[in-house]
Amino acid sequence: MSDGVPGRRARWLWPVSVLAVGGLGIGAGLALGGANATPEVQPTQPPPTTVVRALELSDTASVECVVHRDSRRIEPPAPPEGSAAIVTRRPLEGTVADEGTILLEVAGRPLILLVGPYPLYRPLTMGDQGDDVKMLQRALNRVRRDIPVTGTFDAATSSSLAGLYRGLGHTAPATPDAGATIARPTELLMVPDSPVTLTRPLPSVGTTLDADLASYYTGQPYASCTTPRIGELVQGAAVAFGDSGVTGTFEHSEETPAAGEASEGSGSSAQARVSLIGDETALADGTSLRGRVTIASTHGRVLAVPVSCLQGGGSSASVTVMRDGNRATVPVQVGLVVDGYAQVTPGSPDGLREGDTVWVVG
Repeated sequence: MSDGVPGRRARWLWPVSVLAVGGLGIGAGLALGGANATPEVQPTQPPPTTVVRALELSDTASVECVVHRDSRRIEPPAPPEGSAAIVTRRPLEGTVADEGTILLEVAGRPLILLVGPYPLYRPLTMGDQGDDVKMLQRALNRVRRDIPVTGTFDAATSSSLAGLYRGLGHTAPATPDAGATIARPTELLMVPDSPVTLTRPLPSVGTTLDADLASYYTGQPYASCTTPRIGELVQGAAVAFGDSGVTGTFEHSEETPAAGEASEGSGSSAQARVSLIGDETALADGTSLRGRVTIASTHGRVLAVPVSCLQGGGSSASVTVMRDGNRATVPVQVGLVVDGYAQVTPGSPDGLREGDTVWVVG
């Protein structure tokens, strides 16, 4: 569209061209400004922290054990001549008896428990001499009063034996002529140690005794145990059996052949022998016990940190400590590592303390 005046169209288009060029200039300026801007610096977050703790660390493994006990048979006491061997009293409650107590009475006569290396093998009375007399005198000293251990059955021995019977509510046997006290093997049961644990309860009152009266355990109870870490056990390692009242000590490992295999065969497996102490009622032969054995322990509280706090390893291990707002790298010697915690010993006594804040870097 033209009005016939030369140049008018050019004047109308010029501002548009200027605007267009200006627009390009503004866009270029924006683009150049974005390219030359300084990037925003994000603040560095410090690593999480924890504290140094004082802990007792113990590395343990599970064990499964079977109790083993040796036992000896109790010979039934002979009743007085002309009497039947009937139990007339059973004062012992349970299965554990101490020296100087009555196990049971047969036809009114007591079976008294004493400690000695072997059974009495003959009646002893006034004037008898020998090592068996010394054994009796030592037993009387433990349960009654001190008497000379002379090896001769003298007046002091006779009086002490009579006093033992009297204290238990009985009259000591005596010779029919002079009335001298007699130590009868049928009434004095000599056992190697005390207390004695019977393998089963004694016969009830009114029972007629037979040859199988009872038996008792002798010696130290022990257990054969299996554990997946038997190769790591050291002699003297402690074994705990929960609240059973029983504790144990590892003695040694031994090869035990599997059923049907020769000792040298491939069927053998290692078992741990563990000596046991504790509640006798929990230590019957064949009893199964489950517990834990200590592989390694700090045996007391030590400085410990999570393993995720350790930097480096071996002799170059360290932790980063924050103290009073300052950061320090503290070299440490790493000891026992258990359940995610590591025992740490700083190079200097003041290098690390309980309660210090340390970085978690792992």
